[in-house]
Amino acid sequence: MNLTLAREQFPALREKTFLDSACVSLAPLASVNAIREFLDIVSLCPAPSSTDHHIMLDEMRSKARTQVAQLIECAEDEVALVESTSHGLNITADALPLERGDRVLMSDLEFMEVGIPW
Repeated sequence: MNLTLAREQFPALREKTFLDSACVSLAPLASVNAIREFLDIVSLCPAPSSTDHHIMLDEMRSKARTQVAQLIECAEDEVALVESTSHGLNITADALPLERGDRVLMSDLEFMEVGIPW
């Protein structure tokens, strides 16, 4: 994808420069369309049964995990789908066996929420 095609994914950038992507960023059209499709599925339940509905949602989640694993070249079981970076950092911080006196190094340029789990 070239820069022109990438910028077309963000209609708001036609008339402005947007620099605050640390908190709530602009969503690319591909993501907006995928979210709309998902919302149609969960609001209309096009599957013939609730069981089929849940299977379809699980397959969608599984497909996303597969695509992310391919993108970052890792195993699928190394991919966790979480609601936000802050949520993922909280899970990570809770999973590490840190003890009083251990140190976590981070940049002073980080988004303010990044330091909270530590």
